[in-house]
Amino acid sequence: MATQIPDQFPIQFDTSFMSEYQQKGSRLAALAGVVKPGKGEFIRFNKILKRTAHEITERGGDTIYANDSFENRILFPRAAEDAVLRPEFDMASLEDIVLPNSQEVQEMAQAIGRIEDSFVISALTGSAYEGTTSPSVVAYDSNQAIAVNFGGSSVGLTYQKVSQAKYMFEKNEVDDGSLYILVSAKQMQDLRNDIIANHADDYSSYTAAQAGDLKSLFGFQFVRTELLARNTSTDVRTCIAFSSKALAKATWNDRKTDMDYLPEKRHSLAIRTRFRTGYARIWDAGVITIACDESP
Repeated sequence: MATQIPDQFPIQFDTSFMSEYQQKGSRLAALAGVVKPGKGEFIRFNKILKRTAHEITERGGDTIYANDSFENRILFPRAAEDAVLRPEFDMASLEDIVLPNSQEVQEMAQAIGRIEDSFVISALTGSAYEGTTSPSVVAYDSNQAIAVNFGGSSVGLTYQKVSQAKYMFEKNEVDDGSLYILVSAKQMQDLRNDIIANHADDYSSYTAAQAGDLKSLFGFQFVRTELLARNTSTDVRTCIAFSSKALAKATWNDRKTDMDYLPEKRHSLAIRTRFRTGYARIWDAGVITIACDESP
């Protein structure tokens, strides 16, 4: 069959690879306010509880002695990895296309960062552990929560919900450390819309919302992550407000990547990245969940 000149035009293939849109690395690891090196099977953080002073009402009376009250929290390490096996003859089969080995290492680092963020989220709102010889589970305090219908109806993140979180922290004297709220893109959109529609009197927040540059409110810094838990049945996402001093981190093994040729795999190239770290909720009063409806 005869062909035309355009049928003979060559096709040029790119010799590199482009990365997919993604969260690049960890956004939450640096938010922990208590950081220790990881050693042994686990780390125990000792906590001394607040004391009560007594007024002196009589001369020469007896001194009132009271024992200290202590608690602790246990931090266990968690490990994660990402690996790929590159068969021996891939290089020859790709011809001029360069094997993405160095890029693969970068992609693995991004993936490790995202799973580390999931460790942070589960530590903030999941089970904590305490005890001495046999650690016991401490469930998340259900009183440390702002309901999805706070303010009258099921809504997303609002100016009023952020104000309530600030009030709850002030009531519990949570005044040390930096304050953060973990949100998804939908919560930031809902909050911007709420401020623009109902809170023009808050000039700085109003102008920031209009510019799409709302970074903080009531002393909270917003940190966006799409990894927060979402109930697919109710379309409610659980956002988290917390003080940095309520979150502890310990690292046993920093992220490390190895490349090795494996004779038992026909000399395929193995690329593997791994790390071992852990997070723990130290103070329950320093963490608040905020339920946000994403359906409106």
